[in-house]
Amino acid sequence: MNGRPPGRAFSLTEVIVATGIFALAVVAVLALLPLAVRQASSSRDLQTAARLGDAIRIQVQHLVPASSFPEFASLRLVAARDGTSLRAEDSPPADADRYFLVEVAPYGRPPLQDDLAAPLLVLTARVSWPCRTPLSGPGATTSLKQDRFSFAFALRP
Repeated sequence: MNGRPPGRAFSLTEVIVATGIFALAVVAVLALLPLAVRQASSSRDLQTAARLGDAIRIQVQHLVPASSFPEFASLRLVAARDGTSLRAEDSPPADADRYFLVEVAPYGRPPLQDDLAAPLLVLTARVSWPCRTPLSGPGATTSLKQDRFSFAFALRP
């Protein structure tokens, strides 16, 4: 004997078991990472869709003159993913700026008349994303899941 007390150490079995438990924990955490990233992206898109309200109102006022309130049928707009460049769907630029699709339609009845002389146009806007153009050709479909957000607003000339 060399005079030292016997050393205490982990056995090989204990080290292997501890490494296995640690590896399982790391794999479980990494498996949750894509879900967390997807949830964060979805939350950001929903917040952007909710912020589009004022831009939609301004764009509709710009595109729909007060004289055509009684005949207003519907309007389709598109916006980029960051909520900028809201414009009519059929106007250029290319598909890169088309992420949100906004469908504006009358809410129920024709323009309401209140105690003021000017008509009040009540509209509903449905914002859906991601906006993808349908694929061309027979039987072509898009299998993307779209999220939606709707709200109502009123315009007065």
